[in-house]
Amino acid sequence: MENKDKTRSSLITDLTERQRAEEALRESEEKFRQLIEIASNSLWETDEKGVYTYVSPKIRDILGYTPEEVIGKSRFDFMPPDEAARVAKIFGPIDAAQEPFSFLENINLHKDGHEVILETSGIPIFDKNGLFRGYRGINRDITKRKRAEAELQRAKEAAEAANRAKSEFLANMSHEIRTPMNSIIGTIDLLLDTPLNNEQRDFIEIIHYSARALLNVINDILDYSKMEAGKMTLEVIDFALLSVVESTAEIMAVKLRAREKDLSLLTFVDPGIPPLLRGNPGRLRQILLNLTSNAVKFTKRGEVVLRATLAAEDDTHVTVRFEVSDTGIGLSEEDRKKLFQPFVQVDGSTTRKYGGTGLGLSICKRLVELMGGEISVESEAGKGSTFWFTVRFEQSAAAAELPAVPESSEPEAVDAGVLEGLRKLQVEDGPDIVSQLIDIYLSDTPPRLAVLRQAVAEKDTSALFQAAHSLKSSSANIGALRLAAICRDLESMGRAGAIEGAAEKAVRVEAEYARVCMALSAVRQKGEKA
Repeated sequence: MENKDKTRSSLITDLTERQRAEEALRESEEKFRQLIEIASNSLWETDEKGVYTYVSPKIRDILGYTPEEVIGKSRFDFMPPDEAARVAKIFGPIDAAQEPFSFLENINLHKDGHEVILETSGIPIFDKNGLFRGYRGINRDITKRKRAEAELQRAKEAAEAANRAKSEFLANMSHEIRTPMNSIIGTIDLLLDTPLNNEQRDFIEIIHYSARALLNVINDILDYSKMEAGKMTLEVIDFALLSVVESTAEIMAVKLRAREKDLSLLTFVDPGIPPLLRGNPGRLRQILLNLTSNAVKFTKRGEVVLRATLAAEDDTHVTVRFEVSDTGIGLSEEDRKKLFQPFVQVDGSTTRKYGGTGLGLSICKRLVELMGGEISVESEAGKGSTFWFTVRFEQSAAAAELPAVPESSEPEAVDAGVLEGLRKLQVEDGPDIVSQLIDIYLSDTPPRLAVLRQAVAEKDTSALFQAAHSLKSSSANIGALRLAAICRDLESMGRAGAIEGAAEKAVRVEAEYARVCMALSAVRQKGEKA
């Protein structure tokens, strides 16, 4: 009797546990069913032939079909013919390899006929024996996302087209404005060579300076517009890098903006750089002038140094690193992030101390990139800045044909060819015309130098122009071409009303005149060539 009671109790316990397990299973299935119904994606299963064996109710919201209408059909039955053929080619290797797949975009037709874009992912199903039985996966409706992407792409293309049209307009307008501006500046140059009183000259020089400033702005806009429109091309020619660097320094000495500044402008060119390279010297000079001009603008005292060093060289190309260092105001980390962006200045306020369009560094960056290089800056606030860039030049075949450089590369103080030309004017048995001209030059020049020194000291640009013009003409006539070139720079400074930097030039005039005196004395007294 006791054994029967134990057996009955055990059966009751087993039934109770089974009921609990079945109840837990039903609850789990119900929970799974509810999760499937509220899921935003449609779940599905197919057999090994790709025919749907299960589809979640969400398919009705996505494609408008009930699960019963989908089961028994393949995924290709709901695609346009062209799309079905495209997707079939993709699924062929996947089915053959029985591999999982992810994020496959495909177009399906809704029950009402409109297109629906699905993103499909799936994994293979294998039975306990390892046999392939089909796929299980999800379909996500990405139609709205793809439409938004398409709209964004169309908007982007429209904006790019508008930007190109703007750039072409600016380029055309800048070109149309630059042509008459060149005529205006040319006419002003001619007018400055005519007799003018001091007041008239002052007015004309103001117009001249303003016209050139406006032309610089126009040129910047034209360059930037060409770059934006993809129309900027660089001519490649043979050139001497040393000449470009020195001419940059000469231009900056004339146009130096360091009024009342104790500022030195120094240059260094690595002697290891080949004497001739192939590139675009005009655009290189433009970059150097922009960086050097900025350095002078933001440096009150100290020095600005322009360096060119050899970075790399092989049989076909030379990479040169250029640096423009200054002892100026420097840049903070936040300010450095603003550089090289178009129309952006570190100080963008309307009351900013330093002018400019904000295009210069952006143009430099584009030009450097066109030349196969890179540009950057190293700086700290209050500790000066070093702007550097690299340019990759071609080796010049003409460099091998250059004559050897003599031991002394110091240029002649007096061009012997000019003196030979003067000797041809010599009348037989007449006075020595060359000696007479030398005597006149050596006699007249010291008073002219005194006037030049006084003009520089008194910052009288009109007197500077007259004195430099007189010295230039007399020096050129006697063959002192280097001295004449320095005087020509001073003449241009006086014409432009730019007295800054004139003191440095005047010192060079004195030094060069001393060399000229020695050379002319040798010609007059000993008959030696200069």
